[in-house]
Amino acid sequence: VHVDGTLNDPSDEDLGWSVEIELPWSAVEQALPREGSKWRINFSRVEWHVHVENGVYVKDPAPADEPHPEENWVWSPQGLIDMHQPETWGSVVFQGAP
Repeated sequence: VHVDGTLNDPSDEDLGWSVEIELPWSAVEQALPREGSKWRINFSRVEWHVHVENGVYVKDPAPADEPHPEENWVWSPQGLIDMHQPETWGSVVFQGAP
């Protein structure tokens, strides 16, 4: 994770953040993909609404008798808020070395 700013400091304004993921093939419990193989994959980020209390972020309480509002982002839009639908995930296509 790269933070372009400060982490959990509500007294300033940050520019952004990024994440890089490396997954070793030894962690994958199936044969290595062949050239042209497609895998379904998606990444999700949930951001809860917060406010500052005594200098720290605190999650906003849910309104009475209503679902708690949150913001959801995904790498590949699915058309619904449910990460348990792999048929709606994006595809990664494997290719040989450049």
